[in-house]
Amino acid sequence: MVIIIGGGISGLAAAYFLKKQGIESLVLESEARIGGCLYSVETEQEVLEKGANSLLCDSKMRALLKQLNLEGEIIETNAVSKNRFIYKNGKYRVLPSSPPALLKSNFFSLHTKLKILRELFAKKRQVGVQETLSEFFIRHFGKEIHDYALAPFVAGIYAGDPSKLLVSKTFPQLAAYQENYGSILRGFIKNGSAERRNSISFKKGMQALPQAMAAEVAVRYEAKVANLERVDKQWIVVLSNGEKLKADKIVLAIPAKAAARLLRPHAKRIADVLERIHYPPMAVCHLVYPQGAVSHGMEGFGALHPRREGLFSAGMIWTSSLFEGKCSPSDTLFTCFVGGSQFEQAARLAPNEILKRLQNELAELYGIKGEASAQYFYLWEQAIPQYDENVLPLPELLEALEQQQLFVSANWHGGVSVPDCIWKSERLATQIAMQA
Repeated sequence: MVIIIGGGISGLAAAYFLKKQGIESLVLESEARIGGCLYSVETEQEVLEKGANSLLCDSKMRALLKQLNLEGEIIETNAVSKNRFIYKNGKYRVLPSSPPALLKSNFFSLHTKLKILRELFAKKRQVGVQETLSEFFIRHFGKEIHDYALAPFVAGIYAGDPSKLLVSKTFPQLAAYQENYGSILRGFIKNGSAERRNSISFKKGMQALPQAMAAEVAVRYEAKVANLERVDKQWIVVLSNGEKLKADKIVLAIPAKAAARLLRPHAKRIADVLERIHYPPMAVCHLVYPQGAVSHGMEGFGALHPRREGLFSAGMIWTSSLFEGKCSPSDTLFTCFVGGSQFEQAARLAPNEILKRLQNELAELYGIKGEASAQYFYLWEQAIPQYDENVLPLPELLEALEQQQLFVSANWHGGVSVPDCIWKSERLATQIAMQA
């Protein structure tokens, strides 16, 4: 029996793929719901996402969704989604979507364009173990690209600070491009045939994905794990109600600090490392306005706010422009993000203050008249784990942990995105099956 602790997408995917391998497992979820960061809420008028808002989908992911009978639930992004806006010099501007488009546009200065052209001739070099995204991108493309493309992207996707995140852990493919080709752009050109991925969602929200997986596997809800015991080379999972469950193998699919608590009696060194992994706070706010109240066209995926522009929020998704059916056709729905590593203090304000500041900012940026007709607030006190220098010892320590039949599939190691978590769990299931 394999016991999986944690009913987020990583834990459920591990159970799903273990079942495909013919291996029995049980998922223990401490809450009354599954899904972790895939957390959807349906109101009378809206489908709101408290966590991940979309799923990057390629043919492999679509095949999985077909297996889960989710094909009919998929919502494709509208055509305007190809436009990504950045706030620069007091207004929103479309970020060029390719190097040729970038060179033709006036988004970046001539100096930056020349820097981009010179990057094509960069020489191969190793990536330093502790090299940050800021160091890497400034060297390749200059400060303007860093400030107005990298930094807002990292804030929006990873809730991160590029001056702290490690390139080898956050974007290992870019590190490989530098080592194999010298130029990042040459790396993209050489690998240009890679399949394009499109963003999708589901009619009832992103939580449809973990719910579909949960329907295929064994899950126990509100099963809080108190501690782990090792008896005669077998694991005993002790629940908070005193119940004891035997396991041949355990998969930890829980946040780093929760894993540290369970591991400390058995692997103090990795527990110490996990305690240091940083999760910045992030407030997710949904604001709804009548369509006629918003003067901005909002023909795009959304907008990101570089820190140097001094805005309150990290950015927002234009949800009503992106997906059909997420709100009433007569409304405009913003999904706004406040916080992350670059804006931590903003997320620590009182909810009413955050919503007030957001309304004021939206009114100014989008020419909105009047108050929001509905607003919703949710705070992730610990949002996304940061791949900074604290994660460097993990590979060696996790390898040692596996010798004790303790395995990990979690977003604090090996990738934070939903596809990362799913395919990591698939690989882990294959690994466990080979040991059976």
